[in-house]
Amino acid sequence: MTVNELRIGNLIKQPTLGGTLTVDWMIIEIISKLGDYYAYEPIPLTEDWLLKRTEYKLHHEDSAMKIFRIDEHENVFIVFHKESGEFRSWGHPLIGIHELQNLFYAMERKELEIKQ
Repeated sequence: MTVNELRIGNLIKQPTLGGTLTVDWMIIEIISKLGDYYAYEPIPLTEDWLLKRTEYKLHHEDSAMKIFRIDEHENVFIVFHKESGEFRSWGHPLIGIHELQNLFYAMERKELEIKQ
């Protein structure tokens, strides 16, 4: 993960320290200066996390995919492809939670609300 993938407020993990971190200016500066020295990693996006921690709901399901969206934000939908086990939106893979946060902000110009 590189610094240009991150925004202030993104959720990431640092395995050595354990737990979830919220990106702030200090983390941005550390990654900029030291690169992967601290090995910050994306938090994997999973269906369980999506449904428990956001307002995303299952909108449609068939044998090949599941589509999730937030009712009032219908442009920011996420497709889970069952065969590949991959989340995608607008054709782009979403591997980490920070990517979902960035996509939501780019589409809606506001932060994705994440429950604790």
